[in-house]
Amino acid sequence: GGSGLLPFPSGSATVSDKLVWDVWMSQHHLTVTTVALNLGLFDWLHGKRAAGGATATEVAAGLSTGPRSTEAVLAVLGGLGFLRCCGGKFTLTEEARNFLLKDSPFFWGHMLQGDKSGDAYTRLLKAVENDRPSAGAWKEWQDGELSDERAAFLTAEMHSHSLTAAFGVGAAVDFSGVTRFLDVAGGSGVFTFAVCRANEGVSGTVLELPAVCRLVEGKYRPADLAERVDTTSLNMFTEDWPEGYQVHFFSNIFHDWSREQCVGLARSSFKALPSGGRIMLHEMLLNDAKDGGLTAACFSIHMLIHTPGKQYSLEDLRSILGEAGFVDVKAQATHPYYSIVTGTKP
Repeated sequence: GGSGLLPFPSGSATVSDKLVWDVWMSQHHLTVTTVALNLGLFDWLHGKRAAGGATATEVAAGLSTGPRSTEAVLAVLGGLGFLRCCGGKFTLTEEARNFLLKDSPFFWGHMLQGDKSGDAYTRLLKAVENDRPSAGAWKEWQDGELSDERAAFLTAEMHSHSLTAAFGVGAAVDFSGVTRFLDVAGGSGVFTFAVCRANEGVSGTVLELPAVCRLVEGKYRPADLAERVDTTSLNMFTEDWPEGYQVHFFSNIFHDWSREQCVGLARSSFKALPSGGRIMLHEMLLNDAKDGGLTAACFSIHMLIHTPGKQYSLEDLRSILGEAGFVDVKAQATHPYYSIVTGTKP
C-alpha cells in the first residue's frame, strides 16, 4: 500500500479536456438522430405544430417511449439544433423541417438510416424502446459484486476521464474548515488526491467496493498522501455510512442511478453528516429546459444505455437534495462542462 505505482501528476494538464469530451460524446450524434428518424419523432412533432409543439411527456406518450429515454433523446436533438424548446414545448427547427421530414424533397433520411445494423444503433434503440440500460456495469455496482479484473478495467476508465476535472475541483472549491472528506464511490481516489493536494489540512477516505479499495491502496494512491488518504469498503446502498466527515463528495454517481435511488443516497448522506456538513455532487448538468447543452445531453444518452440513471439539471438535483433534508443548494462551475452542486445539512 501507499507505493503510488501509477504516478499522480503534480499539477493539472496545460489545457482543458473539453475537446476530448466533445469527440467522445460525438459518438451519439448520428445514432440519436437515426433512432429518432426510426421512431418517426420528427414527423410526429411536425404534426403537433398547430398546438405549438409538444412537451417531453406528450412526446413519450405519442411515441410509446419511456420518460427517461425521451428526455435524453430530445436533449441531444435540441443540442444538435434539430429541435428547440420554448415554454416546455419542443418544435422542429428549419433544419429538421427541411432535411428530416419524410415528405420533404430534401429528406436526408435514406443516407442517415443507411446502416441500422451497427452495435451503437442497436444498443440505443433497445435502451430507448425499453427505457432501461442495454449494457454497462451498473448491476455489479448495485449488488456490490465486482471482480478484481472488472474493477481494474472500470477504475482505469473512470480515472482517465476524471483526472482533469479533479484538478478543477481542487483549484476552484473552498474546503476551508474541512478536515475530513469522504469520497463516496470514489473510484481510483482521483478527486480525494486532488482535494488533499490543494488543501493541506484535509484528510480523505475513498468509500468503495473491496476490489476497488485494493486498487486505490496498491496502484493509485500517491506515496506522499499515504498518511492522509485511506479507504473504507462497503456497499453504499445497503450498509451504514461512516460518520465524522464534514463533506460527502460524489463524482458522476447520481447520474448512474434513478431519482429514487439518488434520494436514498442523499438520505444516507444526510443521516451520517454532522449539522453544517455538506454534500457535494460533481455532475455535468443538463440545462433547465433540457434541450442541451449538447455534450451533457450526449452523456445522458450514455447513461441511458449503460445505467438506470441520466444527467440531471440543477433543478432536478435541488429537488432530490431538498427531499433528503438539505438546504441552500447551489451550483459552482469547476470545468467547461462540470459543476459542483452543494447542499448543507441544517
